[in-house]
Parts: sequence; C-alpha cells; structure tokens
Amino acid sequence: MLRGIDIIAATTMLGGGPASGDMHYTALGDSFSAGLGAENYTGTCDRSAHSFPARWANDYAPASFASAACSGASASSVLKQLTALSSTTTLVSVTVGYDDAGFGSMVTTCVRDPGTSACLPAVKAVTATVAAQLPAKLNNVLTGIKKTTDARVVVLGYPEPFDPAGPLCAGQKSNAGKMAAVNAAVGELDAVIKSATARARDVFADPRPLFAGHLLCDDPSWLTFVTLPLTASFHPTPAGQVAYEQAFAQDARQQQP
Repeated sequence: MLRGIDIIAATTMLGGGPASGDMHYTALGDSFSAGLGAENYTGTCDRSAHSFPARWANDYAPASFASAACSGASASSVLKQLTALSSTTTLVSVTVGYDDAGFGSMVTTCVRDPGTSACLPAVKAVTATVAAQLPAKLNNVLTGIKKTTDARVVVLGYPEPFDPAGPLCAGQKSNAGKMAAVNAAVGELDAVIKSATARARDVFADPRPLFAGHLLCDDPSWLTFVTLPLTASFHPTPAGQVAYEQAFAQDARQQQP
C-alpha cells in the first residue's frame, strides 16, 4: 500500500563532472526506486539516500530532481505519483509491476517455506497475475505519464534474484526448484514490462546483466536475502543500487525515440 507521496525534491546547480544541468528529473515507482533494502531511509516511503535516483541526481547534477517513489507502490499508486510531474519535466524513471503481481507476498511465502509445497503455488499465482492483469496496468501508467509530460521515460526491470550455481548455494539441490521457479517468475515479469515499454515507445533499461555474479548465492551479493520486513528481501543493497544507477545512466541522456 502506498504510504503517502511526501515528495522529496532537491535542486542542484550545474557544476563540473558529467553534468546534466539541462534536465529536470523525476523518479516514480515502487520499492526498487525508493531504495528499500539499501538502508538510510527518510520519510514513510522507505526512500534511501542510496537509491539509484538519488545517486544519479548526485552524480549527474540535473537542474532539478524529485522522487515520488514509495515502497509498496502498485500501478494505481504510481498513477497518483504523477502529480510530481510537470510540463518542465524532461526525464522520468519508473519501476512498477512488482507489487501488482504480488511478488512481496510470494517472497514471504517462499522464505518461510522450508521446501516447495507453499512456494511453488505462490509462484504460479504470481505468474498468472503477471500474464492476465499486468499489461493493462502498465499501459495505464505509461499512458498517464505521456498525458502529463513529454519527458523521456526510462522504465527499469527487476533482477532475477538467484544464482543457483553460486558458491553459497552449491549443492542445495532441495532448493533448486524453488530458485528456478522464482527466477522464471521475475523473467516473465521483465518480459511483460519490456513489451509494455515498447508499446509506449519508451525506453526499457535492463539491470540484470549488471547483477551477474552478484545475485543471491554469490559472494558478494548485491541483493538482500532474509530481512525484516520480509518484503524487503531480494531487494538491492547499496551496491545493487549502484548497478541500477548504471543501467539507468546508459539510457538517461539519449534522445527520446
């Protein structure tokens, strides 16, 4: 559930380095944009100073930066975040779909399940929701952004959490099916997001290649494993948010397609 749009806004002056002083950047989305899992939070949305939007704004110095991202935000919640946009906005990032599909509940179920009897049905329910409901919801969000601003829109996907071959999970054959199922569900989520992004003629940024070798089971991992609340599990650590920033930065300054 969205816990308020207490927008944090910061304005920076054009300076040295890889400046983007002609850009007015607004971040929208869920916990992956807010920075849940990266600690150092402010406000009720679990926004972290280590989140990729905050990091990008700090490193690239846009003319203005605002984040409306909030942990737990669904597609309908992100539509409410559009009040953070204006006619002067030139760059938007968004992560959306994870909560609509029920991944937080699925993760909690799978973490608590010592086997697969509860996890696999939860994964199956999530993949069914992704296929049946998510395309229309994503269309609504991306259409809503376009009705509000002519900005360049970069939609980011989600990392598949497990590397079953990683050294920390080597030999755990009893959990291999669980890990494969969760990864497949995230892969289907990313495929649906990528398709919706293409329909909207926006830009899809895929963080998965940048997480290679740093998933759960790898050392070091750039994802949290079991945390409290459990819905924060499988989220990027500060290092993981650096990877997200790199994925975003590759597309942030290109021309709008």
